[in-house]
Order: sequence, then structure tokens, then C-alpha cells
Amino acid sequence: MPLVLPKPATKPRPSGKDAGPRRIKSGIRLRIVRSTPRRRGVRIRIAKLRPARGVLILRIAKPALLTRWLSAPGRGRSVALSIVPGEMKLAVATPGAVASWRRFSVQLPGRSVSPGIQSSNLQAPKAMVFALRGLWRQTGLRKRRGGALSLVIPDQSVRMVSVPLEGRAPSTSEGNAMARWALRNALPQDHGDYRIDWAVLSGDSTPEARNWLFALAASASVVREYEALVERLGLSVGRVVPASLAVAASTDRAVAGDPTTARIVLCEMGGLPAALVEADGIPRLHRAWRSPPADLSVDLRAIDTYVRQRLDLTLVEALVAGPRDWCSGVASACAARGWHTTSVSSWSAHRGAMQ
Repeated sequence: MPLVLPKPATKPRPSGKDAGPRRIKSGIRLRIVRSTPRRRGVRIRIAKLRPARGVLILRIAKPALLTRWLSAPGRGRSVALSIVPGEMKLAVATPGAVASWRRFSVQLPGRSVSPGIQSSNLQAPKAMVFALRGLWRQTGLRKRRGGALSLVIPDQSVRMVSVPLEGRAPSTSEGNAMARWALRNALPQDHGDYRIDWAVLSGDSTPEARNWLFALAASASVVREYEALVERLGLSVGRVVPASLAVAASTDRAVAGDPTTARIVLCEMGGLPAALVEADGIPRLHRAWRSPPADLSVDLRAIDTYVRQRLDLTLVEALVAGPRDWCSGVASACAARGWHTTSVSSWSAHRGAMQ
């Protein structure tokens, strides 16, 4: 059932800081559609949801106005860091006519990262700080005050939902309330303090496409663990992005857009797979496995059935990201279902997080 907001009374349209959220047509590679009044620079402007020092910025793509604040230390460079079970990766991109990429990775001790929505995720923070320092030395970059990096975290630590929206775009307070309502069944019953972000999305197919409220949530204490790890190095986190969403943002759809068809994004990081189904540029279904499935093809069959019967969509395309052997097996399973399949490296998540 769509969320409905009453039409506002006729009055002059406000401007400036009272203008409320901005709506733009966008899809899975969206720009920011909501901003808050500017106070002490952009850092506060994007931190309206929580006044604490560390702020969860779950965005699919950064807005142009925040480029210099979300760029990493080192003039003109962008940095993305992923922390997943068994591995930490750091990607540095230097803009130019042809983007220059440098990639660094290090293996982590077993079970040093245990993704989850409630429990502590980082079991060996001291060892991980040591590993991150070693990676940073390899980049040769200097730490710059105000610099921030994009952080890719496991899907198992995040919940996301999309619900149809009718009527006018919600204000910041209305959107916060709606996002919490939309996530009520996705979060544990005994949930504590969660950081929640949301955006109003419109379909890619036509300007008249239905609007959707897209909401994401993660435990404040869990996200704070990841942020504290980066801050120990003297840096800060500009945004936090779940891996599947970052992969989806990195690659355009190979099949021409049709509001009745959908793409499934399958990624595997640290041995744990995740799936994101998006249609017409709107994330519609998200699933993160807590342990490696015995037979992923069986789960893909169940997802295909659910999408067809419950969402009234047809899966026609698959984007697979992860280790080469894993991608090969999953791509074969997707092709067997008749889906147009594209395989990309797990590094695509870093590229998507920086876009």
C-alpha cells in the first residue's frame, strides 16, 4: 500500500533553506534528492539525521557540491575502502582524461570481521588498524584535514526497503518518520539506536513514473565501529555504502530499461553473498546471506519466483561481482535461467562508492 501525503494548502513556494527536499528524476545511480539547511559547512549540512561526530551517509552517488568534501586526502584523488570478512581493500582514483586506478589489499585474520545488524562487527580492531596503516603507507598519500573516504561495508550489516509514495514529496521530519515505518519489519524487534537515511526516487522510464521512498538503516554502534577504525588513522568517513548498492551504481544496465523488467545484482565479499533486485532504477528487493548457501541456484530460483509473483516483475538481467571462480559459477546459474549476465570484479564496488 503506497504512502500518501495530503496536498499542501495553496501558498507561495518557499525558497532558500526553507524550500524543503529537492526532487530530481534519478535511478540506481541517483544524485542526492534531499538536503538540510546549511550551518557550519557541508559536513553539518549532510549530517542532519544525527548530530553526532560520525554520520552515516548511505548514498548511491555523491552530489557535485560535495565533491571537495568527499574527496580523499591528496589533491584531486578519491579513495574507497572496503572492510569485509578476511580482507581489506583500498582503491585510489585520480581523475583525468583516462581515470588512473591504484589498488591495494591485505588479508585479515580469520573472523576478525563478523557482519551483522546488531552484534559487534570488528573483533580485532587493533590488528585491523595496523593493517589499514600498512595499506595507507603503500598509497603514498598524505592525510589532509577535511579529507574523507567512501566506506564499503557488508550487506549483512544493513537493511534497505522501498515503498511506493503518492502525493507531494515529504519534508525532512515526514521522511524520517516514513523511513522508520517502512523499516519496521526489516529491523529486529528489540532494535536499539539505528542510523536511518532515505531518499525519494523516481523511475528512469518516464517522467510520470511512480515515486518511491527508499530507506536504509544500520545499527549506530556497528557503523561507529567502522568509523572509529578509519579515524584512528586520522581520516574521516564521507559516506557508508553497502556492497551490493555500490556494485549496482558502478555499472549501467545492459538491457534497455523497461519498467516491467528487473536486474539482479549478485556480489560476494568475504565469502558472504548478497542480492539486490532493481527495476526502473528503483531497488525493490534486498537479501544478504549470513552464511554461504549450499546451492545458490536454488535461492536464485526462489528469488525469481518471488519477483514474478509478488513484485509483478520479470528478471531479465544479472550483474555478478566477486572472486573469479565464484563469478564463473554464479554467471552460469544465471545464464541457465535465461538472464543476460555480466561479470565484473569486486573492485567495482569501490568505483561505485566513489561515483
